[in-house]
Amino acid sequence: MTRLNLVNVRRCPTCGHLVPKSYKTCPYCSNAEAKLPTASSSQPQPTPSEAPRQKKPMSPQAKKRLRNGLIIGGSVLAALVIGLFVWNTVSEARILKQSILEPLTQQQLEAKRESCPQLLQYRHLFNEIRDKVVGTPEEDTYRSITYEQMIDYLDYINDEKEAQKLQGEARTEYVDYSKEYETKFGAISQEWTEFYKKHDPSAYIQLTFHTKYERDDDSYYTVYRPAFWVDIAYPNGAIEDCEVYFGLWSEENEQWSYGATGTWSLSDFKRCTQANYSYWNYITSDEPDIYNRYTIKYEVKNVTLRDGSFISSTDVQNIPSEMLRYLEDSTQENKDAAIKALVDSEYETEEEYVASYIDKSYEKKDELCYKLLATVNEDDQ
Repeated sequence: MTRLNLVNVRRCPTCGHLVPKSYKTCPYCSNAEAKLPTASSSQPQPTPSEAPRQKKPMSPQAKKRLRNGLIIGGSVLAALVIGLFVWNTVSEARILKQSILEPLTQQQLEAKRESCPQLLQYRHLFNEIRDKVVGTPEEDTYRSITYEQMIDYLDYINDEKEAQKLQGEARTEYVDYSKEYETKFGAISQEWTEFYKKHDPSAYIQLTFHTKYERDDDSYYTVYRPAFWVDIAYPNGAIEDCEVYFGLWSEENEQWSYGATGTWSLSDFKRCTQANYSYWNYITSDEPDIYNRYTIKYEVKNVTLRDGSFISSTDVQNIPSEMLRYLEDSTQENKDAAIKALVDSEYETEEEYVASYIDKSYEKKDELCYKLLATVNEDDQ
């Protein structure tokens, strides 16, 4: 019988291999430098089945595989998130890229309430556009306009800051535009001003009326008659005679009190002094209040100068009506009307120029959208 040389062994607590007890380190996992328990240890040693099994360190290859797995998983999750965002964006973009002549459902409008509120804001206009255009020869022309395009255009023309900017630009340009017209009008205005001064009879006599009340107690009750007297001035020297229509004038009703009007000559006014005042024969009141409701107004019909020259109010009728209104009331409105009548009928006032400038800017921004809105609004003008 062959005799076997038995060797006492122990199980390595690190890697689990059987190792002779005489070995101080495990030959299988020497890199761990695990010390094996010796037989002389006073402490009871656990049997191989009782020894704790420790986790084997992860190799570089395993770590690489784990890292790659985490990267792949994260990439998949990110792709899902991005995909959802892109889907929503594309979905919205599809609506905005849709022709404005294609109606949107209420569900689509509500879904875009937050991301694109203009779809709801302008929905009545969009409906009106479709009502005016769909089924007409212009439909093919405007079908290429998308919701996005029209919304951008509407936002632009409704932007108050942009409008103010355009107004400022227009008013600056208008200064240069109007210079030539102002120069031409100045020369024409000077000629007619000289004519007006020479042929306006009111330039030769000025009347200042003073008022008082004459009390009459002869009737059953007291009445008051509005009385007056006159001061006369001659701005351009003494005159021979005049003809003046005058009377009580109501500013509120803009009319004469025809019971208190008359036409006097120069001699009549000369006799009407403070000591020899006059009054209206057919006008009386219970209280002295006639002059609270009426003023005395006069119109010089004609004058005769000392050299025999006769100047009548009809002479100024030879002045163009627009110029005459300007000479009698020099407002900017009357001036603009005179320039159009006497200088250039195509002349634009400042407000017209500004409006035209802004309108051209809107057309330049998007000619197709501009024409479409003009088509829709033409029935409202």
